[in-house]
Amino acid sequence: MIYGVNRMDASEPLFLNLQILNVYQIHDFQLGIFCHKYVNSKLPKIFNESILRVSDVHNYPTRSSSLFYLPRTHTKYGENSFKYLAPKLWNAIPPKLRTILFMNTFKKELKAFILTK
Repeated sequence: MIYGVNRMDASEPLFLNLQILNVYQIHDFQLGIFCHKYVNSKLPKIFNESILRVSDVHNYPTRSSSLFYLPRTHTKYGENSFKYLAPKLWNAIPPKLRTILFMNTFKKELKAFILTK
């Protein structure tokens, strides 16, 4: 018995109370870190074209030209792909958080954002 919780009790309230990410949140956290590294050119060159910006798709300026392009999908399989989930998560992150340059600060703020989402 940890923290006075029965083994049959739900884990979500405990995770929230202890500020611990669950498996799905860890997945989002890792995607966010990948996108941050991508934006700041900290990844190997092989990843250069793994995610497109809206400005790469359109030849004219748009309000969302700094965001990632969200490809169309026709199946749940497509919605669970990296090329869909990474841009979707990055575009959902507040602009103030996206502009953080330092990785440790970004991780701390990203975790707080994911826990409140």
